[in-house]
Amino acid sequence: MKEDARVRYTKSIIKKVFIELLKEQPVDKITVTNICDKASINRTTFYKYYKNASDLLYKIEADQIEILKNKIIEQNALSIVACLKVILTDIRENPDYYGTMFSENADAQFRKKLFLLIYEANMNNICKACPDLPQKEREWLFQFAFEGLNGILKQWMTEGMKEDVDQVVDFAVTIVEKIKRP
Repeated sequence: MKEDARVRYTKSIIKKVFIELLKEQPVDKITVTNICDKASINRTTFYKYYKNASDLLYKIEADQIEILKNKIIEQNALSIVACLKVILTDIRENPDYYGTMFSENADAQFRKKLFLLIYEANMNNICKACPDLPQKEREWLFQFAFEGLNGILKQWMTEGMKEDVDQVVDFAVTIVEKIKRP
């Protein structure tokens, strides 16, 4: 169901103001009153769409995950490399947004949610690559890969994303390939 243009605009303003506030303070310190005052809306309008600031944060994250899922599908990104490129390209194109969403003020699990997209989209490939690995060990492997990719991502972003997306992805894949070899 399509949303009315006024509803889309109101939600857009609420999200924009919230992201600005999130740059300055942790989500648990942001009040509905702060958001409403800065967005020039009343509390009733806010509560029509969101329960509180944390609910707004989780809905923003869910929307972004959905956008990335759609990009992965549209680009037919069927491999781990292709999925990773989609995600890193989006991060490079929206550094201010992701910088805020990855900050200590936001949800510490957001990065993991992004990398879960790769895991979910490539479960069959992972099973084929590691056919003898029990499910629990596949989960450990994902956790290991996630922490490594997370570290690379943090460093890349902290240093201003100077390296090309392909270079970062190639490095990450090379590391994983070296781990797989006996």
